[in-house]
Amino acid sequence: MTPGQQLKEEHEGILLMLDILGKASEKLKRKEKVDITHLGQMAEFFKIFADRCHHGKEEGLLFPELEKAGIHGPIGVMLAEHVQGRGFIQGMKETLAGLKKGDTIDPGCIGFKTPGDISSCSRSTSGKKTTFFFPWVIESSKKKFGIG
Repeated sequence: MTPGQQLKEEHEGILLMLDILGKASEKLKRKEKVDITHLGQMAEFFKIFADRCHHGKEEGLLFPELEKAGIHGPIGVMLAEHVQGRGFIQGMKETLAGLKKGDTIDPGCIGFKTPGDISSCSRSTSGKKTTFFFPWVIESSKKKFGIG
């Protein structure tokens, strides 16, 4: 498995969790009960796996190599999307902490966005990477390093 293929597979796992978050969002919109613990676990997944592990690989390993190869444009866009994702995660965690303390907050709002907003925005970002960016990285790696 190439590094690009691994990143693509990680994105597929992130997309699966975004689907789950989207379903939780739909339940909240219908005023159905959603286990706060599960929302907290989702926020933790996004913080640890998506941001620290996955984005860490992109920012620490992939992006510097792309910059060395003279590719800069997509990196700035992806870094901005990573920052936006961190804001979503922080908003989720802050709101969930308030809910656990008994704060009366609109249950359809997690931070400054609804879970559906987070899911659709992040899904769009992850979908672009999975569909266009990572296949290009994989193909470029094959050509450059003769692998695959």
